[in-house]
Amino acid sequence: MSELKSDNHQCQVLTLYGLKNQEYLQKLNDELKRILDESYDGVYDFFYELLETDVPYKILRSRRCQVLFNIFVPIILLEYNDSIKMKGMFISDHALTKYKEKILKESGLIIDDIVIHGRGLQELYESLDRNYSCKRISIQVYHQSRNATIKKELKTKITSKMNVFDSEWKALSCQFVNSIYVGASPYISFVESFYENGGNIGQIKNREDFLVIENSNDYQKYQGESSFVLFEHVEPPPIFRQLSYDCCLRIYHGEKTERITYIPYVILKNMRVDCLKKLLNLLCEKLPQEKTVFIRKDLNAKLSETGLAYQMKLLNVVFNHIYGLYLKHQYALMTDNLNLDKTTLYICYGEEIAEELYHLTYSDVQEILDLTVPFMIDPDKLEDDELSDELTKIDLNKGDLTDVDEYFSNLQKKMQMYFFLNGQIDERRAQNGELRKKGLTLAAFYQKIAHNKKHVLTATQLNSWDSGIASCNIYVAPSDVIACYVAAGEQSFRYVLEKHKGFLHKMIYEINRPLWNWNEESIRQKPEDLYREYLENHKKDEDIDLLKKFMEENRNKLEEWGIPEILK
Repeated sequence: MSELKSDNHQCQVLTLYGLKNQEYLQKLNDELKRILDESYDGVYDFFYELLETDVPYKILRSRRCQVLFNIFVPIILLEYNDSIKMKGMFISDHALTKYKEKILKESGLIIDDIVIHGRGLQELYESLDRNYSCKRISIQVYHQSRNATIKKELKTKITSKMNVFDSEWKALSCQFVNSIYVGASPYISFVESFYENGGNIGQIKNREDFLVIENSNDYQKYQGESSFVLFEHVEPPPIFRQLSYDCCLRIYHGEKTERITYIPYVILKNMRVDCLKKLLNLLCEKLPQEKTVFIRKDLNAKLSETGLAYQMKLLNVVFNHIYGLYLKHQYALMTDNLNLDKTTLYICYGEEIAEELYHLTYSDVQEILDLTVPFMIDPDKLEDDELSDELTKIDLNKGDLTDVDEYFSNLQKKMQMYFFLNGQIDERRAQNGELRKKGLTLAAFYQKIAHNKKHVLTATQLNSWDSGIASCNIYVAPSDVIACYVAAGEQSFRYVLEKHKGFLHKMIYEINRPLWNWNEESIRQKPEDLYREYLENHKKDEDIDLLKKFMEENRNKLEEWGIPEILK
């Protein structure tokens, strides 16, 4: 093992990781060259140059840019650890609250892989410098879409390696996703993960004490990645029963790289801010003081609204770690060869918290597992949103529940319709700077039916919406409720759905009536008639061709959404 020459502790962690996993990184690098092809050198150089950029704080846009950083940088450092000097600290935007004052006082560089519209980048930048008055904050991106509608104040801050057309960034975006799949790298950037090289996935899949559900999409399978979600058959410990909707273990297996990644996953309920503060205090009382100095400091800090979101993320990762320690103790599920992914923890929470989590043991948290929370947690409090309100009133279970699978299948389709109608795809609204919906609160659909069949709804949600393109997000609602959301990321549909959303809205409404209490007058035409009327009223051939192409290429997805085939 060659001597580390960098004084940067983050660099040391990454380099030691590389030296420890040389065989895996070599396999991963070979696959990256295959997938990225001509783009490989450019992406490699982009991250290489960022390592030596002389800026105190470098902010990686989560999720994909952060995940790509975790993939490429160990490969780079393994090759150049004797010569490269990694300057500054890399953090994610999840940690902005923690380091914001230092960034504004010194300087910061925001890093992103592809800028498509600039909406998320603008939101990220303004969370640091709302008035664009700080000269010490800049942005470096790899590719930028020529069609990005970026406000001029933001545009002056951005340096991009290349401005590209839609077809180019879409192709690169697919390559990036495939790169993440092939390395069994979780597309989740602030929860804790573990990894094991050369593990036996068969032993995990065949365990009788867990419900094992395959969660792989076609693209993952094509790249040699399989994804599973494991739920305990027994009830989880009291603290999780009271505070979470469910707990599961998510597993990613990379066949080509022989890597297994594990994520203990606790889906926390919504809670009021006053309840959150009491919970944080209670948790700090039970954690060993000598081992959790920095965790306790961050959990107890008096922070702004964005700071509350950071505390919720930190609470989430602490609970994930506690659940992981519980699983390992209870089932010997995770072997002694299991390694904690420190890199993500360093980026999201800083060195001190990452090291403290790394050194916590089962005996340190055993008392927490039996805790009951003596104050009110309100899972029924929802974001003030008419569609959420309407959704909670829907009585899907009319009469006897004779076919549970059909029941949940219908629910799944209705949730997908909700995401469509809830503005997830509305780019125009986003470009105008209006507030976008964050997705549907978990409470909105758990409260009515979670008791019907254990784990099924959680499994449906994970299978349907979290196949590599979604993540758990934390949001502080206007009503002072902290909510854990699951956001759908149907990015590939955004352009066409925005362009033709009037027609598709009506079609979806017609098919799902009377689900939605729509403000318009009832539409009596059939979907086929609506489609033909749309074609007759649109004179632009390119619009018609675009819609036809979209419908043709996405038949499977449209069928999954309950939209029938209407092209003849």
